[in-house]
Amino acid sequence: MKKKFFLLIMVFSFAAYSFTAGTKEEAVREGAKITLEFWNYWDGKNAEVLNTLIAEYQKQHPNVTINNVYIGWGELLPKLQTASAGGKMPDIAAVDLVWMPKLVRSGALIKLDPYIDQSGVDLKDFYPETLRVSQYQGAYYSLPVSTNNLELFYNKDMFRSAGLDPGKPPATWDELVTYARKLTKQDGSQWGMEVFTQPGEGLTWQAQVYIWQTGADFLNTSNSAPAFNSEGGEKAIGFLVDLIQKYKVSPLASWGLFGQGKAAMVMDGSWMVGIWSESAPFDWGTARVPIPADGQPATNMGGEQIFIG
Repeated sequence: MKKKFFLLIMVFSFAAYSFTAGTKEEAVREGAKITLEFWNYWDGKNAEVLNTLIAEYQKQHPNVTINNVYIGWGELLPKLQTASAGGKMPDIAAVDLVWMPKLVRSGALIKLDPYIDQSGVDLKDFYPETLRVSQYQGAYYSLPVSTNNLELFYNKDMFRSAGLDPGKPPATWDELVTYARKLTKQDGSQWGMEVFTQPGEGLTWQAQVYIWQTGADFLNTSNSAPAFNSEGGEKAIGFLVDLIQKYKVSPLASWGLFGQGKAAMVMDGSWMVGIWSESAPFDWGTARVPIPADGQPATNMGGEQIFIG
């Protein structure tokens, strides 16, 4: 969450809100004090940064108070859907980008196009792919406020102990298997790789990377039906299964072992860089996710979008 973009988006959001908020519009014009409710799921260090940025924004706009409402990730979407049905959406919300289609189709979000030019927001400042998520049927209903992706994290200390060069992480699936075997201890105290297997969005998000690496697609071109029941899809899912059942380098059902120093490698999100920089009691590095010998680099994009309700 970069300061420049956050402040720019908050200015934009307030500008758009002031033109669409009915009874509050007059208050804005007269300089009266108003309060904007901002729902999000940022906690920890993210919350500290957010509160600092909100304080700076409020200093620049003394008649505006932003009520920062934390709602856990698993609770925010249901609360927004309930609020939408009841016509009581928050003034502003930052959400997981994968929720945007559901929220836009609810009809509760404000179309932002009329206010983009007025606010001074330059859409060229954003990665084009993040703006694709902001649009629905050719109109903007949100703007990106952060983005992230998946990468390989590896424990350099474990690499050294296993006689592996910490400056040369695995680049291919075959190398990943070779490294993971050397790094796995048969007594179960240390795993070479930690594969995410929990049902839900996280599993899909990770599996897509391996599917795309083979050249296969997760959905068809119209996004109306699955497309991973293919040679490439079978190869990708088969590889993940083999890491657990054939090569036995990853536990079947576990998550969080890498941060505890009990797994040598894991594919996880870029947001973990800040977390493990402070909490991981070992030397670690990052690398591109290994690809099949005949495959192509791929990752997945996540992040948050901010909208006006």
